[in-house]
Amino acid sequence: MTVEIRKIYRLGEFELDPNKRLLKRDGRAVHLSNRPFRVLLHFVENRERIVTRQELLDQFWDGRDVYDVTLTKCVGAIRKALGDTTETPCFIETRWAEGYRYIGPLEEIQGRAGAATDVSEDKILVEQDPPLETPAGLNGINTRAHEPLAEALSANQKDPSVVRRPPRLAGWQFTAALAVALAVLVVGTWAVFFRKKPTNRIIGPDWSQAQSTKLTNQVGTEYSVDLAPDGKMFIYASRESGNWDLYWQRVGGRNTVNLTKDSTADDLQPAYSSDGNYIAFRSERQTPGIYIMEATSENVRRVSEVGFHPAWSPDGKELVVCTDNVTDPVNRRVTPSQLWVLDVATGAKRLLTNGDAVQPSWSPGGKRIAYWALQEGGQRDLWSIPASGGEAVRLTNDEALDWNPVWSPDGKYVYFASDRGGSMNFWRVAVDETSGKTQGTPETVLTPSVYSQHLSFSGDGKRLAYVQKSETRNLHRTAFDPAREVTAGQPDPVTEGTKYVSSPDLSPDEEWFAFSSQGERQEDILLIKRDGTEQRQLTNDVFRDRAPRWSPDGQRIAFYSDRSGRFEVWMINSDSTGLRQLTYTSGPSTVYPIWSPDGNQMLFKQRDSQPFLFEINQSWSDQTPQKLPGMEGVPEAFWATSWSPDGRKLVGSWVLNRTNYLHVYDFGTKTFENLNVTGVWPIWLSDNRRLFFERDGRLHLIDTQSKKSHEILSAAPYTISTICPTRDARTIYYTVQKTESDLWLLTRE
Repeated sequence: MTVEIRKIYRLGEFELDPNKRLLKRDGRAVHLSNRPFRVLLHFVENRERIVTRQELLDQFWDGRDVYDVTLTKCVGAIRKALGDTTETPCFIETRWAEGYRYIGPLEEIQGRAGAATDVSEDKILVEQDPPLETPAGLNGINTRAHEPLAEALSANQKDPSVVRRPPRLAGWQFTAALAVALAVLVVGTWAVFFRKKPTNRIIGPDWSQAQSTKLTNQVGTEYSVDLAPDGKMFIYASRESGNWDLYWQRVGGRNTVNLTKDSTADDLQPAYSSDGNYIAFRSERQTPGIYIMEATSENVRRVSEVGFHPAWSPDGKELVVCTDNVTDPVNRRVTPSQLWVLDVATGAKRLLTNGDAVQPSWSPGGKRIAYWALQEGGQRDLWSIPASGGEAVRLTNDEALDWNPVWSPDGKYVYFASDRGGSMNFWRVAVDETSGKTQGTPETVLTPSVYSQHLSFSGDGKRLAYVQKSETRNLHRTAFDPAREVTAGQPDPVTEGTKYVSSPDLSPDEEWFAFSSQGERQEDILLIKRDGTEQRQLTNDVFRDRAPRWSPDGQRIAFYSDRSGRFEVWMINSDSTGLRQLTYTSGPSTVYPIWSPDGNQMLFKQRDSQPFLFEINQSWSDQTPQKLPGMEGVPEAFWATSWSPDGRKLVGSWVLNRTNYLHVYDFGTKTFENLNVTGVWPIWLSDNRRLFFERDGRLHLIDTQSKKSHEILSAAPYTISTICPTRDARTIYYTVQKTESDLWLLTRE
């Protein structure tokens, strides 16, 4: 028999005994299953350093590709056993994008001789871990009815981890032992069956047996579904007519009514008032803003020039809106969004939040407004704030992407979309509507969908409508005549299938594309041959690696990543060696690196600031990045995307009044020129004069001298983004984003 005596650790009021595999608090056993116990011991024994997530996966899950929530849940079990929290950790500290570290009190105790045990697995009485979780089994750690009895028994055992032959007892000893055992059994039985049950736990509705019905089946996308209060009809946004319009449809019916057919502008984000008589929506009409109309589409009027994603107050007198338009929670703009409350009758508005806040939802009792926000480092969490203003309360605080909050009709839960189960599906968390405090951990509300969003309830809470979405982003190419400024022939795909090619950049020798898998579960930097025949992976880890850019010599690739704990600029050789950090900044995230044509300088951007310029071949500590000048009277909101081949100019978008206008920066004069054209992602042609850019999902070209622009290519009904021309501009590579979405309904009896 192999015997090993290991040190015992005192963690404040806790004692961690690896010999017995036992965690005790003030002498009493604390329930902690096998794997969380071993992970806690690993944290303690490696307290002098950060333990990475990958290290934990390799050591305790054999390197298997498990859901992120599996590891998060394991650490959560440790925190629960220790009474620890993520907000104010006393034992286990989360290091964002790095891992975990033990920070609690620690005293080493020499292992006692009596504690020596057979350490073979079959001799240790510890609870075995459940199978790896799937999205259907993420409702927290199960408790078992026998635990109180087991705890009581363990308190009477000297060493439950060693199998012993019981000694022969005398008659009176046997009788006494039997009496003690019966007493323990009675106490345990009482604890199981008669102890007072918790009274503060909220039992929410069960959606697992709900009937699922497909509401729409059109080609293309239907978004922003909203059920009428009676649950018998619904409204939504669709591009069926060419532009975004609002449609009405009866549940179970197939005939639709275009409510905004008289408008040629995009109308989006419809929301029924609580009585079902009015509809609020966002419109891009000649005077954009928030509009309302009667449910019959009559008497349309504008309420405010400010806002997206309107949500009604329960009394129908006010609307709450945000100042940013959210189409994709992953690729949100960095500019913070505010919440404003609008008076429906007068249009008067009051500011509710200053920090980032989007997609608000008003509680049924009118007391609070839920929303989600982009935090420093990229974390997306849920919050709520009093409707009258005041201090916001955090509802979630973890590495999952949480967005799209909606209050349940009874005001007891906030439902939301999240990828915490591995795919984007619905979850809920119990919330006290008065205080805003959560009353439990998030619970899964699975729908038969890989990607779910935009949920809406009927007034009685028995029907839940939502959007089921599938999306791909593949690389395409088309021939182009730069003299005539027209495409030639038919476009053809370079990649196909379920790929998500984000931010592609063509190498100087025009043989390879570097791109990010941003939008997929794991965000890495990859290379792919220009004809799509070969692919290589440069990074492969849990960190978020984005926006790769080739160096002018084709040897290195710069990108931004959160692998240091915050977004900074990193660089890696094209053969995947030489990974190193380039920037060491403070403040907002450092993103979107751009090489100078000679490869000696690099540009980066931080939120609410002009871009910064630094020297590549000089130590970071020996230089001070130089900030580009701004323009008088306007916010510092220039986002550079391309450096002219001659090195003299930059081009990018400047956000003015929530609209992206193309601007050119001249290094010689240190001034900006507004091209008076709206668009994003402009890129120079080799003549240092013309630009390709994207507007409304279509490819355009502009002459920076004449200011004349025209459309080059459309992939309608899909959208074009991220343009990569060859040096002679005779081939244009670009990504095509294909989105299909339909509306579904869950109905509970």
